[in-house]
Amino acid sequence: MSYELHAVVGDFDRLRGLSAGLPRAVVVPLRQRLGLLPMTGEIFDELGGGGGRRRAEGPFVLMSPALDALLAEWSRGGPVAYVEADFFGGDGEQTAALWEGGLRTWGPENAWNPPGRPETWPINAALARLGAVRAGPFDLFDTIGFGQERDMEGWREAGLRALDAADYDAWEAARRDAAPPGGVRGTRPPHA
Repeated sequence: MSYELHAVVGDFDRLRGLSAGLPRAVVVPLRQRLGLLPMTGEIFDELGGGGGRRRAEGPFVLMSPALDALLAEWSRGGPVAYVEADFFGGDGEQTAALWEGGLRTWGPENAWNPPGRPETWPINAALARLGAVRAGPFDLFDTIGFGQERDMEGWREAGLRALDAADYDAWEAARRDAAPPGGVRGTRPPHA
């Protein structure tokens, strides 16, 4: 089974406001008030990404000087991370970086078949720097809901489903109201 993710992660409501001028952008609500803006090739190109090609000096697939500058600008109001993951059949890599106060303050960190404990893996480390807190036996990746979709189209569809919510609190209330007894509707188990 494959897994693909290229996304900006930060406070849901703030990401929504920051991306409002991008016609194709959607923000997916995650747990702990976080949001995920799927970085599709179209959005990357819209931001001056140059066709979504790997830049020579870094490990990201979708990164450009224009996106780096935009993330720095967006981070002036609070931290944002850029994360990528690409796995197939258990093998793959993940990369993450963090911007705060107008500067990249951490990363990019990259790991192929990440070794060691999950909390040291690049995406989990970036989520910790965003303030995410582990819940139960799950690592941060699963705790905040990165397991609910498996590819970029799924992430885009999840963002489209959340468009009607005025803000994170409205989305959370609707999700809670739709939950069946003993379960949570509107999210999938971490590795469904």
